Amino acid sequence: MNWLRIHPIAKYLFCVGMLGAATSELLGSQVVLRSMDALGVTQRLLYLLAPLKIIGVLVLLFVANKRLLEWAYAGFFFNLVGAVFLLTTAKHLILPDLLVAPMYLVLWLITFFTYQRIQQLKGSTLLQD
Repeated sequence: MNWLRIHPIAKYLFCVGMLGAATSELLGSQVVLRSMDALGVTQRLLYLLAPLKIIGVLVLLFVANKRLLEWAYAGFFFNLVGAVFLLTTAKHLILPDLLVAPMYLVLWLITFFTYQRIQQLKGSTLLQD
């Protein structure tokens, strides 16, 4: 399988989605605020998550340091798993969010595991820069 083709496409789609989410969170979109209320989560959490998402996207796109990349991937993992957990345990069904959060989790999985595979190939000298 050609990991070099899959990874950038998945990474850019994921980053565009996270930047869109962070932007709507920072701008206080009514859809986002209603979702947070329905989940029973304070809206102040958005002012923490949105900048962290933006920083994570910048790291994924522009930083080559492996340790920072791993931290960015870990941060997105906990963010997405937390979102899916909250959505599945919510008292009221929030349909758009219930579909979007797992979709981004799958996109994260593709991005992360293709990144890992590329790193393995670079380490085994099967792939040269």
